[in-house]
Amino acid sequence: MGYRILILQKPAARDRIEQIENWLEENTNKILAEKDVLVDSWRIGEHYKEFIGKDFYPAMIKYWTGKKVRAWIVEVEDVKKFKEMVGNPKGTTGFRSELMHDRIQKIKEEFGVVDNGIHASDSIENGKREIRLWFGVPALAKIYDHPKQQKTDSIHRKIYTTLQRLAANLGADVLFAGGTHNGLAIPENNVDLDYRILCQDDKVQEIAKKISSEFPEMKWDKEGIDPKTKSPYVKYEIEFDGGKADVAFVPISAYKDKISSSHLAALLPPEELEGFRTRKSIAFLQGKEQYKKEKEKIRGEIDQHPWWRSITDKKIEDHNLNFSEWLELQENIIPIKQKFVNWEDGVREANNKKQLLNVLLDATLRHARSEGKVYVDVKTEASILEKIKRGKAPEEITDYLRGAIVLNNKKRVKEAVQYLNNRSNVVKWEFKETPKIGDRMGYRGSYHLDINLGGLICEVQIMTKSLWKLKDAAHAVYAVERGGKEAPVSSVLAHQQRFRREGENPERDRAALRRKQGQHRHGEGEIIRRSAEEN
Repeated sequence: MGYRILILQKPAARDRIEQIENWLEENTNKILAEKDVLVDSWRIGEHYKEFIGKDFYPAMIKYWTGKKVRAWIVEVEDVKKFKEMVGNPKGTTGFRSELMHDRIQKIKEEFGVVDNGIHASDSIENGKREIRLWFGVPALAKIYDHPKQQKTDSIHRKIYTTLQRLAANLGADVLFAGGTHNGLAIPENNVDLDYRILCQDDKVQEIAKKISSEFPEMKWDKEGIDPKTKSPYVKYEIEFDGGKADVAFVPISAYKDKISSSHLAALLPPEELEGFRTRKSIAFLQGKEQYKKEKEKIRGEIDQHPWWRSITDKKIEDHNLNFSEWLELQENIIPIKQKFVNWEDGVREANNKKQLLNVLLDATLRHARSEGKVYVDVKTEASILEKIKRGKAPEEITDYLRGAIVLNNKKRVKEAVQYLNNRSNVVKWEFKETPKIGDRMGYRGSYHLDINLGGLICEVQIMTKSLWKLKDAAHAVYAVERGGKEAPVSSVLAHQQRFRREGENPERDRAALRRKQGQHRHGEGEIIRRSAEEN
């Protein structure tokens, strides 16, 4: 059993994700989870808080903010030795040298920072801290008495998780702007929770309609122009017992590459934050005008705080700072550990939940409006024991209960995936776009989702009828390969060709061509293993 640490792709290595992931697969025990994150200034400031006071700190904050990076949770045997393999901070040794040798100097000259391509936690303790920072659900600032704090936090997590799942399917990002991290926020205008859905600029109305149709608790409130960003928005409200949440849909371009003085406040000593928040609370009770004046005064004090002034002699405006909210794209995909410790309990749970999974998959098939079939079964004892023999612990097996949705209409596959993702607790999902290393036949073309069904992780595959037939036909060859023997070359080549043809994706190929031409499009928000698709 190894140790969990965080790996982070840095901005200049965005086009080299596949190279990073291949290296991780070869040099770590396993990759446990991954996600793409649109970096906000608070998060990167907290990540590198040991550099506060260094000359390069302001340039580093600006360089990272608004960039999309990928984070992984990996397991390694020895953290110190692994860090040596990664290489030194200057990027002249180890994997960093191989990854970034042609870019480091140019980036330093242009931006004033060193981008060595990849970050790796340097200790077990920092690994835990960094995983919480990059993978955890945004924390609610402590602004209530304890009972209401617990209740509001629970409601926040439910709302945020639902919004994130819905937004991801539509290529939108989710920002929790309700005083998430800096502790400065207080409930304003009876709004306890505040969210932004960052949409492609020309799709604000469209995305608002789609998400609100899937989230019936959201009620339309108003639309207008944001006075801070001068951009259009559409706002909805969610009322809950004892409070209210605002959900505003805004164009992402208005929020990119912005650093807020309130984000910088997150790095101030806790006692100073408490003082600022107390002043805001008192002013809020004194009326709107007094509150507005006090807010502006506090902003000015933060902007000119000795902590910030000690870092740089430049004014805030020189760094394109404003008071926009921090950007956030995150979901809690840290694998859930199943509670049972022996495989017999796993099988028992699978049999208990078999009917429940069947009902869920039937509903998904109906929603997809396509002819097809649903398959649900419990893994055989022989297959379970084979996995345990290969080193899997009983609680690590995630397919005691397996399901499949097989559709006749290829165009409806993604619709089924989105519906199931919205209606269940998906802890991991993957599109088989690129064959795994060592897969001689090159299987691809289906979606695999791991669903938490009341504490049991179930594997669900969604694919076309033709791919299902190909996979069934290839089963005999896979059985031979798993047994440690080599299948006939003619059989392997035949299946390679069939899988390649079935897995062809014209839209993906066009996107690859656009990338080569230097044109980028905002992605669909899917978490796709081993994909080089850029957002």
